[in-house]
Amino acid sequence: MATRSLTAFDVQAVLLYSIVVYWCNEPDRGVELLDEAIRMAVSLGMNRKECSQTYGHGDPILEESLRRTWWVIYITDAHIAGSTHTYPFRTSSIDTTTDLPCEEDEYESGNMPPPRSIEDYENREFCTEEDTEFSSYAELIGLTLAVDRALSPGSTTDPQLYIAMASASDTSIRAWYSLLSPSKREPIRPDGSIDEVMFKALFIMHTYNIEIHRPLSALTHSAIESVSHCAPRAPSEQLKCNNAKEKDLHTLKCTKAIHSIDELLTLPTNMKSHSPFIICMIANVTIAHLSACRFIYHGQRLSQSREKIRLAMGTLKRLSEHWVLGKRTYREIGIIARELLSLAKDTPVGLGGVGLSFPDPPSIGMPASDMLPDGNFDFCSFFDSATSGLSEPSLQFIL
Repeated sequence: MATRSLTAFDVQAVLLYSIVVYWCNEPDRGVELLDEAIRMAVSLGMNRKECSQTYGHGDPILEESLRRTWWVIYITDAHIAGSTHTYPFRTSSIDTTTDLPCEEDEYESGNMPPPRSIEDYENREFCTEEDTEFSSYAELIGLTLAVDRALSPGSTTDPQLYIAMASASDTSIRAWYSLLSPSKREPIRPDGSIDEVMFKALFIMHTYNIEIHRPLSALTHSAIESVSHCAPRAPSEQLKCNNAKEKDLHTLKCTKAIHSIDELLTLPTNMKSHSPFIICMIANVTIAHLSACRFIYHGQRLSQSREKIRLAMGTLKRLSEHWVLGKRTYREIGIIARELLSLAKDTPVGLGGVGLSFPDPPSIGMPASDMLPDGNFDFCSFFDSATSGLSEPSLQFIL
């Protein structure tokens, strides 16, 4: 029997399935599938700009789809690194020359301009004014590249190395933001609509700011945080900042980022269209916010923060209606909140804590055949049935 040749559609299918499996509470299997998608993509040369011409057959839409496939692999790899707090990314060391994607409306209309190169983007500070406008998708990729470079040293307990990494992260992220065109600095377009891709990019920017600065701040880690699979490990005692002014500065950077996330969550964005990895982002920001409520906020600011935490929990609850691991995350953050806000008499030791009760998210009318025994929606079953017979899975839902 002849063996069918590997195609880019195979890569797309495995990539999408890896995300679904990960968020169906099989993260290890999801990572294995992503590793396979990376291997397949590299074997086809999808990390090279020539790939879109080789396999695009002169179809500009297909060529754009191929470019996007590689970059979604890279961004998904970054999401897993962020969710598991393990750096550098798997794809960090892969030499990439793939051109950058265009704007979403251009892709959807099929009226696409010539692609911009990664070289153009990396030298954008020297471009003329008319050449500095890059697509929102390109800016999301640019932010991910900046974070990738800043966190390349990986996890460290060495105070000086960590402080240097935090400084590099500040430089990279601020440089990225300062070079955005004015139309990209806020996710709200002039017509009042939301640029969902820039919303995601800004969400990531603030989340990484919290992740990198919290160990050096006054937002103390508590043992209860280990309940959450999204939460990073407690920082080493060696990383504690003894200089009061420096600690205040790191605390300020964290609290400003938390405030910015709160503002983003109030926007009328289509949250359910985003990558499910935003669940871990919200979870970690909420944990940091809870720490601020426990250790530094008081009075009116504490009262206002409690309302914003309700907003974050409500967002997690909505997202948990679709993803099994999201439902687990919602419960975990609820346990942490009860402890840090002193809402429970007894300290829970895990998800099996006695006396803790959380309402199950509603099923929102999903087909009975795709419901799990506990009433949750089985996205894995749904994905298998929904994608059968499709030759080119859409990447839209994870942007």
